[in-house]
Amino acid sequence: YMTWEWNFGESPQMQFQKSKRFLGGLIEFHFNTDEGKIKECKIYGDFFGEKDVKDIESLLINTPYQEEEIYKVLSTVPINEYFFNISLSDLIQCIFY
Repeated sequence: YMTWEWNFGESPQMQFQKSKRFLGGLIEFHFNTDEGKIKECKIYGDFFGEKDVKDIESLLINTPYQEEEIYKVLSTVPINEYFFNISLSDLIQCIFY
């Protein structure tokens, strides 16, 4: 029961959301997953940023719903341009904790 494969890898489709308030505002992630991979992602909230979060939503498609994998993907973008006063570690905390 402790493995990713058991909990997500073989699982049917599921929908869930995660949200958390930070100094820079509220962030809410809506995920649709299938067999442990993100099939749809929408990001909502009252945060500010220069760039459109649709870029990040697109990057997360087909990424395994694993902390390490999502961290790798998100570390390739300048998070501060999408979310003012919200860090990469804040986003990971919102998604997984």
